[in-house]
Amino acid sequence: MAEEEAPCYDFIDPVGYDWDCTPSRKGPPISNDNFDPKILRYDSDEDEEAILHYINQLELSDGFHADKPKKRFYWTSFVVDKVTSQDCIDAAYAAVEEFNNLKGADLKFLKLLSVTSRITGGIFYFLTLQCTDERFYEAKIFITLEGARDLFMFRPAKHYPSTN
Repeated sequence: MAEEEAPCYDFIDPVGYDWDCTPSRKGPPISNDNFDPKILRYDSDEDEEAILHYINQLELSDGFHADKPKKRFYWTSFVVDKVTSQDCIDAAYAAVEEFNNLKGADLKFLKLLSVTSRITGGIFYFLTLQCTDERFYEAKIFITLEGARDLFMFRPAKHYPSTN
């Protein structure tokens, strides 16, 4: 049986979108050679390696995937969330609903696969999700404390499955 052809949606993925939410600068992956300890403080060499690993994972995946750090580093506002959190699941439903409303699509949320969030006067969710069409998507949605929603990106997943 031939594979079913994907619907041709006009996805939301701004051309030239420059993700500026990373705590590090753009450029080559951070290493001990170009790591500035004045920007990020750490208590040990193990902490330094964990910070470098975390930052590089976020940078390489546009903020969508990072291993959960073993301990909380207070220099970053990015958090790897639980996919079972009701707030995160609600954000995934909201992202699919907003995309459907904006593009006239008929996608239905099925499962949340990963979440990274950033608190900035509301919560900016970086979601990897699956819809009932069995395809995987990445979405960036900002939800204010009052519940207003702004969908920044909705596209076929570029970083799933994660290569971490």
